[in-house]
Amino acid sequence: MRQKIYYSKSEITEHLYTPGQQWMTEDFTEYVGLYHRYITGEVYTKEKWKPNQSKKLIEFVPQITNNIIYRTNKPNLKTKYITPTPYFINITTQDIQRKFITRYFLQRTNQPVVIEIDQPQFNLWGQNKIDQSLYNGVSVNWKIIGESNTITRNSATIIGVIEYNLDQINQAKKILPAIETKLNNPLELYVDTTIIVPPPIN
Repeated sequence: MRQKIYYSKSEITEHLYTPGQQWMTEDFTEYVGLYHRYITGEVYTKEKWKPNQSKKLIEFVPQITNNIIYRTNKPNLKTKYITPTPYFINITTQDIQRKFITRYFLQRTNQPVVIEIDQPQFNLWGQNKIDQSLYNGVSVNWKIIGESNTITRNSATIIGVIEYNLDQINQAKKILPAIETKLNNPLELYVDTTIIVPPPIN
């Protein structure tokens, strides 16, 4: 399911093409062909949205694909460490109310490959159950609500989403130099402020 029921034309980029090693389906199959993407960061197959046909695409990660093939061929293989798998965020009402989300990333120490993971996996990395000699990790506070650009209101400066998230990217680069290959859009996951946010239940 897409994050929003309706997207305006300005929120969709259609008729894109990938020759491979860019996207894969959620079953980790490399995708070659036409695709389209949304301002939310979502990417789907087909040149434009086609219900019951378009499939969600995720960033192609070679080492994960190779690891799945290797483990399929050697099902009894036992290893000390857990292999991380990509995580794909779905914005919730609670996230909108908080206006921020925390995102977690790992980068292989020997490759400029960054994957996004969830908090439980990040905790496992912190406990060295995901190999810390193979992966470096960082968490990022990511703003999803607010003015897109920094503004001045009543003599006060209100930092916009773009400026805030770019600063977060620059901070994360000190730990994961290749983070910009993953975080290359400061408005990724941005929620339009025209959406009416329901008040907290409690």
